[in-house]
Amino acid sequence: MSLFQVIDGISTARLDSVHLKVTREEVILSGRRRLDVVVRHTETEQVILVLELKMTEAEQADTAKQKQYSEWLDGQDILLGKKILIVVDAVTDEYEGFEVRTWASVCVELRRMVPGLMNRIAPIKIAMILAFVAAVEFNLLGLSCPEQSFSRAQCVRAVSHLKQFQRRLNG
Repeated sequence: MSLFQVIDGISTARLDSVHLKVTREEVILSGRRRLDVVVRHTETEQVILVLELKMTEAEQADTAKQKQYSEWLDGQDILLGKKILIVVDAVTDEYEGFEVRTWASVCVELRRMVPGLMNRIAPIKIAMILAFVAAVEFNLLGLSCPEQSFSRAQCVRAVSHLKQFQRRLNG
């Protein structure tokens, strides 16, 4: 959960012992809306994290419905109740109470976390995390330097992204 800095006020040791329940497309507001991802504490069912995932820039996405999502969350039994909107890019840091994270920053943070996970989770799960990161970087962010149809701009973006990862890794 440190990926989204959800552990404010909860020790990492305590969080490691917490079992989480992740629900995709959770129906809310009498079936009128669906939240992309809801993370709850398994024993208490309290909401810890809500993720809204957009495949575009925030300004191109339908971010107005985040207001209804925020209002719904305000009425729930909440442990931490962090709301995060993940987008390709955004002009502001918040939309209707949802903190913005870019897909690029999520990928950089996942890459940074992998070495610390090596002795904690199965190698196949590490491989799946890195495959997910690579898929997002390649397909959504367009970070590649293909030999055919060479695009200098693409390569510059890819190198810039990897430099950001390196800076994050080195602290």
